[in-house]
Amino acid sequence: MRGTATTALFLALTTLCACGAGVRSTPDMVRSECLSRTRPDCFSFCNQYRDLLDGAKFASKRDCREACTGLFQRQLSGPDGAACERGSGAGEDLCKLYCNQNFD
Repeated sequence: MRGTATTALFLALTTLCACGAGVRSTPDMVRSECLSRTRPDCFSFCNQYRDLLDGAKFASKRDCREACTGLFQRQLSGPDGAACERGSGAGEDLCKLYCNQNFD
């Protein structure tokens, strides 16, 4: 079920971003959009995605995307992982979208 929801979210975000051609997401945009998709007790998960991307020097899009996936996996394995899976999944998708837009 998460895969289907993730795919739908990714397609929706991709479509929105295509309409605003030339507008690249920022770490703060990733955080803000993530916050709008999760519960207040899971906001720290969104902050972690912003922190991951803010000032990061990834060698490639692949490295950036792998960092997003790694954070998602660490969050899910933590004590609040199950309760915050929706927010963490949104954060991962937004993080990867950031990578796609900002790295070749």
